[in-house]
Amino acid sequence: MRSLKSVFGLVSALAVIALVLAARAEAFSGLGTVRGFIASFMGRSFAYEELVRLRAENEALRAERSTLLEAGIPPFSYNLRRAPVHSRYPFGAQGLFTVAAGSEQGVQEGMPVLAAPGALIGKVTKVTRTQSEVITVWNSAWRSSARFERGEAKALIAGGATPQVTLIPRNQELTGGVRVLSDDPAFPYGLFLGATGELSEEEDSPWFSAPLTLPYAESDMREVLILVDFP
Repeated sequence: MRSLKSVFGLVSALAVIALVLAARAEAFSGLGTVRGFIASFMGRSFAYEELVRLRAENEALRAERSTLLEAGIPPFSYNLRRAPVHSRYPFGAQGLFTVAAGSEQGVQEGMPVLAAPGALIGKVTKVTRTQSEVITVWNSAWRSSARFERGEAKALIAGGATPQVTLIPRNQELTGGVRVLSDDPAFPYGLFLGATGELSEEEDSPWFSAPLTLPYAESDMREVLILVDFP
């Protein structure tokens, strides 16, 4: 009888041990599941960060478009080709860029170059298979005709480290901050160039002049847009 009870006791003890081990195994399994979930969540966090970045970029583009519309620049429908700007560090660019887009990307001499949709900064002057040279408003050789957002007055844009709006008729009542638009036949009509700074005058001259204030600097140019279907 005792032997039978001993057998039952041993079986019961083994059953209890088995249950404990099973519970522990389940716990470890659950812990593994939790760890897997955490690892999965960490992986998703990176995806979430990427999503946040893309959303921020999208909001920036929306703000840029809104700014252009407020400036009176219509939505741009031309075919724009993005082109990275090669660095000339530590040498100054002096208003001349080399961009990583050439004839293989459909670029041709004379094509307008934009800082943003609707905002003119230069044109293509030389093209090779994979690269192009660009002259911009920061180069002293730049000349282009322009007009003001308000009124019919014309002006000339003279390039340089600080571009100038020149040949402004004295009979024009202009103040600083007037938007300047391209009026040159080499470019689409009405592209945004910048705004007038403080007007100045010279004695015995029939003209006013003013610095052209741009919303970006030459050193900011990391990428430009080329109009590949104009004219």
